[in-house]
Amino acid sequence: MNACKIEEIRVSKHAYQRSSERCGWKRKTTNRMIKKVMTYGRDARKEKGYLKPWIKQEVEKGDDLTLYILFGEWMFIAKNNVVITVLNVPKRSRREMQKEMEWVA
Repeated sequence: MNACKIEEIRVSKHAYQRSSERCGWKRKTTNRMIKKVMTYGRDARKEKGYLKPWIKQEVEKGDDLTLYILFGEWMFIAKNNVVITVLNVPKRSRREMQKEMEWVA
């Protein structure tokens, strides 16, 4: 899905903190799940519907080299092969995303 190789992905200290806070993942779990995020996650810029205005607002904060990946109830932001942070998807859209991503576990 993404231009970078999964093995080369690193996770910033901030992203570890946010994944613990927002996803409930420990460090080892975060490392394992980031591979799934990069493999099965969807490009947020191609998203439509309820998420589009929220994503547009988040994308304006970054640049063209930043990756925005939707996975489950979260959006992962990465740049230069480093996951920078994890954001919660607005609640109204979470139900829709959970239905689409149920098969990924």
